[in-house]
Amino acid sequence: MDTKKGKGKGKGKGKGKKKVKKAKKKTPNDGNDKSYRRWTLEEELVLADVLRDQRSLGNKGDGGWKPVAYNTASSMLSAHFKISITINNVRNRIKSWKRIYAVVSDILGKFGYSWDGNKYMLTVDDENSWKE
Repeated sequence: MDTKKGKGKGKGKGKGKKKVKKAKKKTPNDGNDKSYRRWTLEEELVLADVLRDQRSLGNKGDGGWKPVAYNTASSMLSAHFKISITINNVRNRIKSWKRIYAVVSDILGKFGYSWDGNKYMLTVDDENSWKE
């Protein structure tokens, strides 16, 4: 009988088990299909200008932006900043804006909050609003 550890067949610890590789977590820039990007304020301002122009050209309907608007925004931003900004980057940024708008709109719908047009920020009109 073999008494050396790790040799032979038996029911000892770790015997007969295969090592399983853990899946690598996706990180923002590891070359996977999903790309995450952090937008700068300047990039957002240019995107807003491009989309404003696209809206005036009739490239936004009731159902949302037309594909030409996304294509134009993507190519103009890429050329302006000399980086690759994809159509999906533009779509996702617009989605983020919509989520932020929904939160701000919800807050403004509550009693005691208003918008300061000079400071471009939410203000609390009634200090009791914080307690709710």
